[in-house]
Amino acid sequence: MKIDTQQTAANNTKVAAVNEDQASAASIQPSADMRELAKKVISGITRTKTGVSGPIAIVYKTDLFDLVKSYLEKNSIALSNRQLNTTLNAVFQAILALNEAGASVTIIGFGTFSVVARDERQTSKFGEAKTVPQKNYPSFTSGKVFKQVADTAVTAEPKGKLREKLGLKKPAAAPEKEEL
Repeated sequence: MKIDTQQTAANNTKVAAVNEDQASAASIQPSADMRELAKKVISGITRTKTGVSGPIAIVYKTDLFDLVKSYLEKNSIALSNRQLNTTLNAVFQAILALNEAGASVTIIGFGTFSVVARDERQTSKFGEAKTVPQKNYPSFTSGKVFKQVADTAVTAEPKGKLREKLGLKKPAAAPEKEEL
């Protein structure tokens, strides 16, 4: 019996990649510690928008920084503010640089960041034909873990057709100004 060593090696590589992907996806699942710290950070935020189940905090990069800093400290990992800021910026810059170079960046379980090209097209807005030039735009496709977390997340107030489908009332219109 003859065994194709190249095929066996290729199969082993695929299995290792799948196992690595599964381990990577599991490693981004929020831990109980991270969930607890996130609730503490959110409780200190005063910027909110209306959600279906109450106000939803609006989180900025500084809030994310505070959350990561707290998590690292809780796990006895010491980074200075400067080191942590440089690390976070490096991650964001790496994703942007790779996208700019034409690559799609996939973080297993979290999602895929990419740049998508929209072809030149014709539009007839307001009765006048107009050419819209080709343009690139950012795209994010959520991964499995992100979708699982989204299923249990506190959500923002639904808009438009979803609002109608759920049978929710439209928000009250602002009162009209009186003319003098």
